[in-house]
Amino acid sequence: MNAKNHLDLLVDIAKLLKKYGTDTFEILADNISKPEFAKDLTNILSESAKASRTTKPRMKKTKAKSSGKTFRDSLIEIKDYHPEKGEILVHLYDGLIAKTFLPTLRDLNAYLSDNGLPPLKTKSRDSAIIPFVKVFLPIPLNEVKNYLQNIQPVPSNDDSSLERWSKVIFKKETNKEESKIENK
Repeated sequence: MNAKNHLDLLVDIAKLLKKYGTDTFEILADNISKPEFAKDLTNILSESAKASRTTKPRMKKTKAKSSGKTFRDSLIEIKDYHPEKGEILVHLYDGLIAKTFLPTLRDLNAYLSDNGLPPLKTKSRDSAIIPFVKVFLPIPLNEVKNYLQNIQPVPSNDDSSLERWSKVIFKKETNKEESKIENK
């Protein structure tokens, strides 16, 4: 931890003054100078740090929204703790956003159902993407790999594209004009 982080921590503690009051801060300041309190504080901080390292990272909705972070940013942060899982989830999220994976809400729900995963409770595909990815957050890496190996990218030239439909329409018009010419 660098000096800036130490200072930031102290500033965060100082912000608690309003919540706990000046008397509590004065008592804390007095207690910190006592060796037994310093020892207890050291133990609490050390154990908290150890516990934090062993628990899975959890993403808080409020923190992500209030700090301007996107859900994708939160997935990228997972790479710090679980590089491979973070990479897989970012790839999944990007593919869902680009509609190269499971391009319809029906596809998303069918995939979850086929794999025995909890169904989505949303009514649009766009609002279903984040809950879909979140399904995989608590699952161990090897199981995530097993689940996601079955998702295949959709070809980019699917038949519902505007370009494809315009070709179909213009080809029909061309065929009609050719048949008129032949009938004359």
